[in-house]
Amino acid sequence: MKKYVLLYVLLSILSKSFAQSKGSFSVKQYDMDDGLAHTRTKNIIQDSKGQIWISTWNGIDQFNGYNFRNFKSYPHDKVKLNNNRIEGLSLNAAGNIWLRTYGSQVFLFNSKLEVFEDIFSDKQHPLVNDIKSLANGATWITAQNHNLYRIDDRNYTAEDGIRVFGPTTYPYLGNTIHNIFLDSEGDEWVLSNKGTFTYGKKKVSNNMPFHFITEVDGTIYFAARNGYLATYRDGKLAPFELPFELTDIFRLHKLNPELLAIVTADQIIIYHTKTKRYSRFVPPVGQEFIFSEKAFFDSYGRVWAFASGRQLVCYDIKRDEQHIVPYPDLSGLMLTPSSIFFIHEDEYRQLWILLPDGVLCAYDPDLHKLDLAEYTPQSGIPTHYAVSAGDYLIDSHKHIWLSTTDGIQQLSFREKSYERIAASADGEVRSVFRDNQDRLWVGKKNGTLALYNKANDYLGNLTSAGAIVRDKKAVFGANVYCFIQDHEGQIWLGTRNHGLFILRPRNAQTYQVTNYKPTSDPYSIGSESIFSLYQDAQKRVWIGGYGGGLNLVEKKPDGTLRFVHAGNRLKNYPVDQCGLVRYVYQSKNGTMLVGTSNGLITFSGTFQKPEHIGFFHNASTADRTDCLSNNEVLHIFQDRRQQIYVSTFSGGISITTDSPNLLSDKIKFKNINRTNGLISDLSLSVIEDLKGYLWIASVNVLSRFNPTNKQFDHFSKENLGLPPLINEAAPIRDLDGNIIFGTTDGALRVLTDRMLRSTFVPPIVFSAIRIQRQDVQEECNVGENGMLILAEDERNISVSFAALDYTNTKSIQYAYRLKGTDSTWVYLGHNRSASFVELPAGRHTLEVKSTNSDGVWVENVATIQFYITPTFWETGFSWVIYILALAVLVLLIVLIVSYIMQLRKRVDVEQQLTGLKLNFFTDISHELRTPLTLIASPIEEVLQHEKLSSSGRAYLQTAKQNTHRMLRLINQILDFRKIQHRKMKVYLEQADVAALLEKTFNSFSPIARQKQINYTLEQDITSTPIYVDVDKVEKILFNLLSNAFKYTPAGRQIAIRATVENGELVLMVTDEGSGFDMGKAKGLFERYETNDADPSISSGIGLALVHELVDLLHGRIAVDSEKGKGSAFTVRLPIAYEAFAGDPNIELKLGDGVAEQAHTTPIVDTAPEITKRTSILVIEDNDELRDFIRSILEQEYDILEASDGRKGLEITLDKLPDIVVSDVMMPDMDGVAYLEAVKNNSDTSHIPVILLTAKSALDDKIKGMEYGADDYITKPFHASYLKAKIASLLKQRELLREYYLAHNSTFEPTTGTAVKSSPSWGPSVPKVTAYDDEFIRNVIQGIEDNIENTNFKIDDLVAGMNMSRAVFYRKIKAIVGLSPVDFVKKIRVKRAAQLLETGQFTVAEVAYQSGFSTSQYLSKVFKEMMGCTPTEYLKNLKNK
Repeated sequence: MKKYVLLYVLLSILSKSFAQSKGSFSVKQYDMDDGLAHTRTKNIIQDSKGQIWISTWNGIDQFNGYNFRNFKSYPHDKVKLNNNRIEGLSLNAAGNIWLRTYGSQVFLFNSKLEVFEDIFSDKQHPLVNDIKSLANGATWITAQNHNLYRIDDRNYTAEDGIRVFGPTTYPYLGNTIHNIFLDSEGDEWVLSNKGTFTYGKKKVSNNMPFHFITEVDGTIYFAARNGYLATYRDGKLAPFELPFELTDIFRLHKLNPELLAIVTADQIIIYHTKTKRYSRFVPPVGQEFIFSEKAFFDSYGRVWAFASGRQLVCYDIKRDEQHIVPYPDLSGLMLTPSSIFFIHEDEYRQLWILLPDGVLCAYDPDLHKLDLAEYTPQSGIPTHYAVSAGDYLIDSHKHIWLSTTDGIQQLSFREKSYERIAASADGEVRSVFRDNQDRLWVGKKNGTLALYNKANDYLGNLTSAGAIVRDKKAVFGANVYCFIQDHEGQIWLGTRNHGLFILRPRNAQTYQVTNYKPTSDPYSIGSESIFSLYQDAQKRVWIGGYGGGLNLVEKKPDGTLRFVHAGNRLKNYPVDQCGLVRYVYQSKNGTMLVGTSNGLITFSGTFQKPEHIGFFHNASTADRTDCLSNNEVLHIFQDRRQQIYVSTFSGGISITTDSPNLLSDKIKFKNINRTNGLISDLSLSVIEDLKGYLWIASVNVLSRFNPTNKQFDHFSKENLGLPPLINEAAPIRDLDGNIIFGTTDGALRVLTDRMLRSTFVPPIVFSAIRIQRQDVQEECNVGENGMLILAEDERNISVSFAALDYTNTKSIQYAYRLKGTDSTWVYLGHNRSASFVELPAGRHTLEVKSTNSDGVWVENVATIQFYITPTFWETGFSWVIYILALAVLVLLIVLIVSYIMQLRKRVDVEQQLTGLKLNFFTDISHELRTPLTLIASPIEEVLQHEKLSSSGRAYLQTAKQNTHRMLRLINQILDFRKIQHRKMKVYLEQADVAALLEKTFNSFSPIARQKQINYTLEQDITSTPIYVDVDKVEKILFNLLSNAFKYTPAGRQIAIRATVENGELVLMVTDEGSGFDMGKAKGLFERYETNDADPSISSGIGLALVHELVDLLHGRIAVDSEKGKGSAFTVRLPIAYEAFAGDPNIELKLGDGVAEQAHTTPIVDTAPEITKRTSILVIEDNDELRDFIRSILEQEYDILEASDGRKGLEITLDKLPDIVVSDVMMPDMDGVAYLEAVKNNSDTSHIPVILLTAKSALDDKIKGMEYGADDYITKPFHASYLKAKIASLLKQRELLREYYLAHNSTFEPTTGTAVKSSPSWGPSVPKVTAYDDEFIRNVIQGIEDNIENTNFKIDDLVAGMNMSRAVFYRKIKAIVGLSPVDFVKKIRVKRAAQLLETGQFTVAEVAYQSGFSTSQYLSKVFKEMMGCTPTEYLKNLKNK
């Protein structure tokens, strides 16, 4: 690594740069630290599954991309290798591996059983020269004793599994084997120095010493070294003559199914077998072709060959064109000559050439030249690739594996999707900019400012004097952080610590440079550090100073500039909070956005004077989830969809829409981060490409976001081939749509069209299977047929697997499912194993799938089967026993069904009597109501006021519940009877249906909790007037819910849904009960209809009553049900009054709300007066206790509920209840913390709080009282006691109101000074918090300050109290019992009375001084509050 760094520095000094090839690659080195058995490796192969095998000096290693497994022999093994140093590997057709050890002996590794085998154990072990495995399952081994061995790969243990061929028995088998070949018909050809013979159906033998053989288009071609050619077709061997003189032939090469290449030293001949046409090309003059076995045919139809003059020859067959491609200049490089070299084409069709010098080059097809291949090692410094290798492998992904003396190296190739610009050792780029001449400006932290053209050609550096010179060392002298080019063509440069520079062009190569820094002039620039520049749609230039805040540039008449900022005319800008500006931007709708280190500033771009600009500040806060994700705003961008993306450091991206809502300090954002798609929260910037994709830059990853489908693609070091250490420089887009970023090592141009996800489908292998037996874990292999057979007690297994995509294994994700147990996929992330516990007996199929190294899910499902031996009780014999038992059970069921069928006849008769029964029940129901009333009332009285034993109270509670139940049933019978006799009226009124639904829903909540039913209410009721009969709608819902709860077992779901559709109120009640056959739906609304699932349960009259009530309300009811899955009842009721017109049975109820809306005319306060019952919030985590408290209070008060302190605090802030009853010990937020939050909040401090607790110690009570508790009740407590406490607190609040009304300040008429009222006897002052006292005092002071202002409005008073209008209204109402309007009137009337008492003023003067517009208005209000007119009041005073 050190030599590469030194080499790179040397190359930089010599100004040698690497070319921008169309491909890129990365290098991985594996050695013993990574698990390799030995760094000395010989050769590498890939098996049919995709696993890599390496021969080492310490056995063979298997590699799956994650870990190495070593196989070697030990003294105790059945087969012991003569040496664990392996010199060669060869994969046969059966998937097993031939080994050639040091000492030239051969062994076989059985890859399924993972053991070594010695096939020559019963024969004399030959010393091996070569191993040739054929695709038909035969392996030929040439031995040093000149024998030739043919082994049947799949049947080598049979008697004829190994055949021996010797020169004595086969005259055409010489001492040297030139080639062994398998033709398309499955016959095997052996070429030797004494002739040729075949093994198979063909019987060919001759004494011609052919060296080379291949088959093209059904014809077998032979070549001897001396230039003799022959063909074999249709059983005939014939000479093959060419129109060219041939000398030494080096190779026959099948280029494609129709082309044959004949390689000699002085020419390469291409023979077209279809057209019988020839073409050829020759090496340069004075040279010859070398390394003929390396001749290569690429996918473009070109033949490549090495020439002796350090050149490559490229011949395009289609164009009949020849190109000479010389080696690149390698002078000055540290070379590592390699014994292997090659020409390789990757899957992106990029050509790579490893030269004999060991240097890798990339072919540039546009310039027909070789460029040094550049890659980025872990040091981060780009360098060329050089290696000294002994063997190489091209794997199924077209990656290259190299065997070296230091381990193995993997070269992974990708299409190059980036270009590096201005890379150097000190090359951190802090700004990039494209001017109107399409030149790229690159500003580095070292003070240089370089220019490049569109082709990345260097144009020069800008000097401090403004000249562009071709000197990379020329320094501008300032660290440029931002650029703009204004409408006049001037270029503005913002720098760190050096102020602002403006470049005015003199000519093509020179600029006039003007520098602006802060001075004593108040209109000088506000900061020396300029992080952002922006020219808006009005051609105004805005400057973001990192210190001093925002600056607006103004041009004076004489052409000089002055800077408007918070230090002069931009007074409203919050410079103390947001002085560190990082980015300035204008949305398409004209809103200006300023990103700072303390949040986002917005303001309108339309203004007359800077002094008039109103700024809005948005920051990250703890109380909102839709706020800005983080306060450190680095970048702002708007896409074509009008979405604005705010990049925040460590907070991801905050998204909002370009709208007038931007002018607010409560902008709503949607945040994306690591929890919902981003791979990194260290977001730096966002920019859009020409296709509409958004590119999000983070420190070490680029993310591409598709706004249409909300999907992300992530590109990291492994995807790009370099570590993209992007910095805060704002990115730009060039004319081709490519995006340029600043990085720690130069500028990075991302070629967006080439940023593609890999489509490679990696195979999956099962790397380990472990079985857990009690405390012992054992590893096993899969059987020959892919089936793993396990004993009956082997039911806990763990399976490891690996997807063989070696590009970037860290990015591969996995999923599995066990078919037969669960058909859903379980996604594991990057985990590579699945464990199963207590698998049932039988066959199971484990399926595993994965992504490729780019994170793309592909179709590569791999399966493995398990068969777990069943116990006796799981065998077929046991099932016979089960079936016999089932047959007996079925017989019993048949007998029972037969008996039930007989009973059905009786049921039919009983149903005929139902009508008579109903009439009878109706008649007696009237008689039962009176005694039931006499039973219910005494029970209620005894329960409330008598002391009872626990059992006695329980009995009475049961009696009370059943009394109510019986009364409800009687009412239903009476209602049903009324309907039948058409005597039931419909009372229509405008009602709050939402409240009705909530009330009915809550009535069944205890039952739902008891039965553990998921009970939900969904309603979407708008403000549309709804005319309904509240009583009948409640009965409809009640009966439908009763029916649902009756048939729904525990653990299921019941849901109520309510909407308004097409002028109808739609109520739906769904359940997951037993359901019924829809064929019986018509009879469902008949009385006492039985249920299919349980005939003993019938519907009673509930559903029949529902049907009648729906008809009465001009509605419709429908039912949908599936047996065993549940039912859904849908009721549709008209909501418009016109729907009931003409029905004589309808009566309209006019509520107070209608009258108020018609006659209320607001005078000063626009808030409507709302008369309501006292509201009590109950906070208790025990559901039963909370329900009990609600039940004893809801008759007198409106009850709000919360299950813990935090939810209670949210309800308190939202609803402002009149009183709170709270437990102390609760999860999340306890009662004391809740109390402290309420009493320390000026909006809620007036609310009385009663604490309930099981702690009875004095210290606990003192602590609660210190935090401001109004009372403290110890559990257990009596309901009457709690009621009394609540009543007492409410009485105290009333006294408090009287106190405030009686003790507001009075004034001397002449001086305006307060007059203290004389002491009087009365009740003690109620407890009041400092917040409430201060609040009322401030309110009174505000009224007194404006007592003579007849135009004084409540809004003016609210504006000075720092709270919302609604909160102000409710707080005044809660403390003094009056609306704000009445409270102001009250004080003004008191002031008028005081003035009248002096006797110094007329009524008209008093009206003016107390704030009444006329004396008549004073008289009216005075009489309403005092009971007499001002004149009468004066008379009464005189009479006293």
